[in-house]
Amino acid sequence: MPKTRKRRPARRNPTDRGKQGSKRSLLTEARGVPVGLAVAGANRHDVVLLAPTLHSMVVQRPRPTRRRPQGLCLDNACDVDWVYPLLAQFGLTAHVRGAGRRHACSSAPPVLAPGAGSWSTRTAG
Repeated sequence: MPKTRKRRPARRNPTDRGKQGSKRSLLTEARGVPVGLAVAGANRHDVVLLAPTLHSMVVQRPRPTRRRPQGLCLDNACDVDWVYPLLAQFGLTAHVRGAGRRHACSSAPPVLAPGAGSWSTRTAG
């Protein structure tokens, strides 16, 4: 019977993108006031946090009308088919920035914008 070598356990791959910590998705109104927050593991994709962030809104928004529609500024990572019906449920219009273009929100400021993570980091006790 051949002798088997004892192998060392495999080490962690240095190119593994698993990250420790947490990722915060903060939803703000047009002036930067936070209205919703979702927290997940740091290794989650941003678009996965969109639905929990929208559902976390604690402030009653005014109803969107034709005269005063409400938009949501998103980056290119959120340009996914299932995002648009989700935003329609909330009465929001997506303003998605394409690669190499100015942000769509620069021409028409939205009511809500995800991001502002530095605000929550600076103000956390």
